[in-house]
Amino acid sequence: MPPRKQPQIVIRPGTAEDREQIIALITSLMQMEGARPQPKTVMCRMFADVMARSDRMTFLVAECEGQIVGTLTMVFAYSTWSACPMVNIEDFFVHEEYRRQGVGTALINEVKRLARKRGCRRADLYVLEHNAAAQRLYRKQGFEETEYRLYSADLGRQRRSGA
Repeated sequence: MPPRKQPQIVIRPGTAEDREQIIALITSLMQMEGARPQPKTVMCRMFADVMARSDRMTFLVAECEGQIVGTLTMVFAYSTWSACPMVNIEDFFVHEEYRRQGVGTALINEVKRLARKRGCRRADLYVLEHNAAAQRLYRKQGFEETEYRLYSADLGRQRRSGA
């Protein structure tokens, strides 16, 4: 059997025309992580919010053979501890058929390039503990595991006790 041909990968910012494909990939990520996907109206609002705040966040997409096969969201922030701009990488997902073909690496390389261009000196992301393949990719790309744990509070629900 001949070796699988490496696809030509194009990394670019997501556009309004990419909405359905980006939403489909993020929905696939939610399902892969065991979360219940959000309703279509919520996902469309999320997409519009990101597009409207391009100074603070942006989608990147990976195209192979004219099809979007991967995406991530870059969210720019400021690190008070490091006294510098930084980027958080969210919603990182590559379609299963295109994994281990350089798509994830190409997306991360573009994040690094764009973040450095904006003066960022740090990039953060989080990953599920059981996602060993993603962790290998991140380590290979220079990310290090930290001692921090992610805590999250849903501020949209009323709490019965406390503030």
